[in-house]
Amino acid sequence: MSDSLDEIQAIFFEECAEGLTVVEAGLSAMAAGDVSRDTIASVFRAVHSIKGGSGAFGHAALLAFSHRFENVLDEVRAERLQPEPGVIAVLLSAFDILSDHVAAAQGRASVPVDGPVLAELERVLLGKDEPQRVVVAEPEPESAPVDEFGFEPVAVSIEDFDHPAEAAGWSVRFRPSRAALANGGEPLLVIRELEALGARIVQASWSGLPPLRELDCGDGYMDWTLAIPGEVAESDIRDCFDFVASDSVIHIDRAFAEHDEEPASVLPAAPAIVPVTSSSAPAAEPRAASSNAEMTIRVDLPKLDSLLNLVGELVIRNSILADRLSPADQEKVELPQLSRLTRQIQDSVMSLRAQPIRQAFNRVPRMLRDLAAETGKTVRLEVSGEATEVDKTVIERIGDPLTHMIRNAVDHGIEPADRRAAAGKPRECTILLSAEQKGGRIIVRVADDGGGIDRERVRAKAAQKGLIDPDAVLTNEEIDQLICAPGFSTADTISNISGRGVGMDVVRSNIEALGGRVEIASNPGQGTTFTMILPLTLAILDGMIVRLGGQRYVLPLGSVVESVQPAPGQVQAMAPGHEVIELRGQYLPVRRLTDFFGIRAGARPPEDCLVIVIESDTAGLVGLMVDTVDDRREVVIKSLDRNLHPIRGLGGATVLGDGSIALILDIEAIVAPTPRDRIKGLAA
Repeated sequence: MSDSLDEIQAIFFEECAEGLTVVEAGLSAMAAGDVSRDTIASVFRAVHSIKGGSGAFGHAALLAFSHRFENVLDEVRAERLQPEPGVIAVLLSAFDILSDHVAAAQGRASVPVDGPVLAELERVLLGKDEPQRVVVAEPEPESAPVDEFGFEPVAVSIEDFDHPAEAAGWSVRFRPSRAALANGGEPLLVIRELEALGARIVQASWSGLPPLRELDCGDGYMDWTLAIPGEVAESDIRDCFDFVASDSVIHIDRAFAEHDEEPASVLPAAPAIVPVTSSSAPAAEPRAASSNAEMTIRVDLPKLDSLLNLVGELVIRNSILADRLSPADQEKVELPQLSRLTRQIQDSVMSLRAQPIRQAFNRVPRMLRDLAAETGKTVRLEVSGEATEVDKTVIERIGDPLTHMIRNAVDHGIEPADRRAAAGKPRECTILLSAEQKGGRIIVRVADDGGGIDRERVRAKAAQKGLIDPDAVLTNEEIDQLICAPGFSTADTISNISGRGVGMDVVRSNIEALGGRVEIASNPGQGTTFTMILPLTLAILDGMIVRLGGQRYVLPLGSVVESVQPAPGQVQAMAPGHEVIELRGQYLPVRRLTDFFGIRAGARPPEDCLVIVIESDTAGLVGLMVDTVDDRREVVIKSLDRNLHPIRGLGGATVLGDGSIALILDIEAIVAPTPRDRIKGLAA
């Protein structure tokens, strides 16, 4: 039973993560001016769901805070509280504390100090505009006849007989459905949530308990009656029953004070069975939601990884059959159809692992709020392409690089407000966070409109730390790359934000571990852009099998534009080690891969080779000269052992159909400008 409860609670925390994403997105939209009903309602529902689940699992601190948070959101939703900038700022602070409470409930952090934020929430509630009471004047009665006994009429309001002050509190009767326990319900958790509102148990009845032989442990037989203070809102009471089956008996009514008599004119009504629904949704919605939930299933990531590995082995087996069978035999065993089915299975499995990159972007807004408060800088975040889907492994590993790049942009890239104003810039700075897919790559950019990289200062610091020779001649791009060297920092003092020289080194190391790379572009006085180029998937790719000096390599097909058999004189040498190919009136640079990797197999004339034209993000169209092209295959990417010395231009390895190993080429690394060895600490 404990394992089942833990599994259910794990699902609850996953739903909390999804709910927090909705809350942050909604609050960010509200801060940007979107205060529509739908946006506010989505934030309210997400916090409401977190509150309901926290009560069910006994997370008292999370329950108490989310309840107060929800109260303020309910006032905003009901338009009794205007979503002004000050109110939204308090809601954003409350979201930060709510995230910390969820982390504490998971055991990943200590319980946050929420007193100041709770006080702010209470201040907002107390300061809201009270709705004006509309008084409808009753028509004056016609002149009444004078009573002959001298009695005068006394004005009495009907409200005097039906005023809440007559009530001492609420009386709640709760009897769970017979199948509540069998379906995972826990009535005691509902009672604990009611007790958090100040409820006390007045009566607990066992009258429905059957004889022992007829007892079913999956059924509920008890009946509770609770008393709740009158200042508690009825909506808060009903919220405690959100996750209770609709066929449970839930009777909520006003309880009168013992010294008062119930008005004789009011006939007691028969107890009603109230179906529990959300206070913000019609009764039909929970049924629809449950039907949608039945259409989804949560699968552990290791199971998906195992399935992906099996698909990879299936791809390898297809390659083996394709190598060993003749074309006629392949048709006999329907190998092309099998390959097509394998590709469909592969695409389906990869789509299961694909997740929107917004999961990595979601942590940025809170980080910026904290950094802005610490540095005193006003920062505005613009996000685009957050729906771009990438492999879940990539999302998990780019979290730290994103964190370091954002911190670096705020602390180093963006100038103080006074300096920006003096330079004619707005005092509020802007950080652009974007993602897009190009071929088999994901491009993630972090751009700021700050002062750019101070290259003279970077160069001086690098020389001081011994990273370069003082008299070294470096290009701007090479100077920019120095900030990624281990231990490099331009900060004069170490702060909570930066100064230790590990941030950008972590960025480069993590991205290169994923088979990607980091590019830096900076314009003095205009800003800096960091670009992370990442593989779309880490598992399977379409490749072109090429030969270099008798060895086989895999060229990613996503970068290939065309292949050309050069005619004599079509490839010309412009300088030692630099060749171009004339192609339809355009000259493209050509790189001999045999020279790039130092393969000494005898120089071949260009007309005896093939030029593969590829499109690069950094260098545009480039021709890669290879000896021959053997085949086009789907290959399973295997990472190179960390004990192997890294070789620039190689991104992994694969197993071919005959069991041999082929190295996978990293196109972007091959066509990128060659780093200079004198920049110490930067791997070639």
